[in-house]
Amino acid sequence: MKTYAHRVVLAAVVSISLGSLVSQRLLAQTCPWFPGGFSLIRYISAPNAQGDRLVVGDMPERIRIGQGQNPFPLPSFPNQKFCGSVQMAPGLFMEAYVPTQQELSGDFSTFGTPLLNPLHQWFDLSSGQFLMGSFLGNMIDPLHLSNYGLLAWRIPSPSVFSATLSVPIVLSLAGANNSFYTSELTLVNRGNSDLLLELSYTAAFGEGSGKVTDALPAGRQRIVPDALAYLRSLGLPISTSASSGGTLTVKASGLRSPSDLAATVRTTTALAEGRAGLAYSGIPMWKTFTQKINDLTPYLCGLRQNATDRSNVAVMHAAENGEIVLRLTVTSGNPPFTSTTLPDITLTPGGFHQINDVLVSNGLSLSHGYVRVERVSGYAPFYAYGVINDQVNADGSFVPPMVARVFSSFSPEWRSIIPVMVETAGYASELVLTNTSGLQQKLDCAFVAEAIQSPGHRANFSIELAPGQQLILPNFVQYLRDRRIPGIGPQGTNYVGALFATIVGDDEGYVDGSGVFIAARTSTASKSGGQFGVFLPGVQLEPDRIATTSAWVYGLQQNSETRTNLALVCAGLDIEGPNTFRIDLFDGATGAKANTIDGIRLDSQGWIQMGSILGQHAPGTTHGYAHVTRTAGKNPFIAYAVVNDGAQPGERTGDGAFLLMQLDVPYTPDSSGVGHWDY
Repeated sequence: MKTYAHRVVLAAVVSISLGSLVSQRLLAQTCPWFPGGFSLIRYISAPNAQGDRLVVGDMPERIRIGQGQNPFPLPSFPNQKFCGSVQMAPGLFMEAYVPTQQELSGDFSTFGTPLLNPLHQWFDLSSGQFLMGSFLGNMIDPLHLSNYGLLAWRIPSPSVFSATLSVPIVLSLAGANNSFYTSELTLVNRGNSDLLLELSYTAAFGEGSGKVTDALPAGRQRIVPDALAYLRSLGLPISTSASSGGTLTVKASGLRSPSDLAATVRTTTALAEGRAGLAYSGIPMWKTFTQKINDLTPYLCGLRQNATDRSNVAVMHAAENGEIVLRLTVTSGNPPFTSTTLPDITLTPGGFHQINDVLVSNGLSLSHGYVRVERVSGYAPFYAYGVINDQVNADGSFVPPMVARVFSSFSPEWRSIIPVMVETAGYASELVLTNTSGLQQKLDCAFVAEAIQSPGHRANFSIELAPGQQLILPNFVQYLRDRRIPGIGPQGTNYVGALFATIVGDDEGYVDGSGVFIAARTSTASKSGGQFGVFLPGVQLEPDRIATTSAWVYGLQQNSETRTNLALVCAGLDIEGPNTFRIDLFDGATGAKANTIDGIRLDSQGWIQMGSILGQHAPGTTHGYAHVTRTAGKNPFIAYAVVNDGAQPGERTGDGAFLLMQLDVPYTPDSSGVGHWDY
């Protein structure tokens, strides 16, 4: 009896094993496994007649096609798909067809929709859009295929995406000068479907790493005052008795667009008169630093260490697997612009490392400078940022990474725009200019503000930067006044407007502004001492940085403690006529449209701000988000928000947190090659 029983069990085990083996073989025959995708997505094409689209991007060197190896299987039948949803780029999943031998060789001659070359881009003045050149015969040539690793991948349309955002840090932490920081987390689902969010927290200090889930209905924005308390309420064992903090990833499936999901963080500390701090956005994992390429190396600029300010820098591992090693090099902004390499930093998945007072760490003694962050080993994506803290009140200014690249070698000039520079009774802007290149650079600049008494309300000037130099001008408008720039009058007038910087090409039309960065920091005096400041990076005229069709601004608030201003800037190219905009405001609590502001007219190089936008244009809406659409005109534009402490001007600290627009990504041209951000 026992023997029989054992035989039955054994037969069942063998049967299950054989059945499983047969099932796996059948599965392999119908849908092979995906060996790896792009390190960088350039764009997703318009659909062809069959409804298929092309994802175009760069393959990592370790699996690059066209170098004598092909790591991908060939299809067993037409339109065979890989198993399930595949990771086409870090943190971005979608369905994909198994590429044919013809497609792996770069031949898309039968696809039916133009195959565009993302390395050949320019801004077209007649259409007001970015354009791409086409590959001859819809074939990627061997140079682009092998040397650049450029490849196209066919996917079905409409596609359903799964996307992951990397949030640099959320914390509950004691800091210098009796400060205590907490992170407010804003989550947005602007899509039409409810989402199940997977939140993965990796503790950098304290305990409580793990994963939890939460639902976010369609169209909703959720603001939680304390991110760690929120994660704790979902089940993570994060201690309440000690300082804690770590990195956070937010993942969702079932997205119709990869950018339907958004996250922002506002980290602040309490002061006697209110709160002060900074804001930053969750970065799509496929938009973090995924490659070891010189022109995609991040720099952290405008750092300083003195009696009023100190600067920290931080790096994070942005993925769930693979160890990486990063190297930070600090360069002095003053002559002789010497550089010092700091000890290498090893990061495991979700890892975080911060260097406090970086300019006086490791034996350094610098008053101001900048940091280069580069990959030494490993393939996982990473992110880097800096923070400038006030020495008295601990207010922070978030310094995003700046990347040394120009979107097209065919561009006749380099352009960058600082959204706003000010001099008023209470506020003043400093200008930060950094030249990380080995070239002498001359910037031709125009400050455009209504108060400037000159033609076009423009104050024109030029600044030269030596190779490696960083220049910080503490009061920008006073600097213009001291130089007797025409149009700038005496103190007492309110100057508010955008700054436009240009590097013109040489006699042969070649321009290299890839190592030049501009930024601003606008500050106001604190009643209890020190300064409240906000850092504004320059926005370069590139297709994934500046808007041409529409943009989204998240995290708008209006309550008893907080208000949000929304502003627009026209890029100021040589285009006739103004832009006209429409702003749709959405109630974050319900997902319903709260109001539409239409017919907003803005001249070339113009700036406009709508103060307390929810209070003025959507009364009763305590928090929400905005969709800004260019309805007429051809100038590129910038949209941004500033979240201010205080329900009305003059209340509480007045400290601002800067939130730059977010664009629909990846960049999507239509069949004519015109670039659009909307799907």
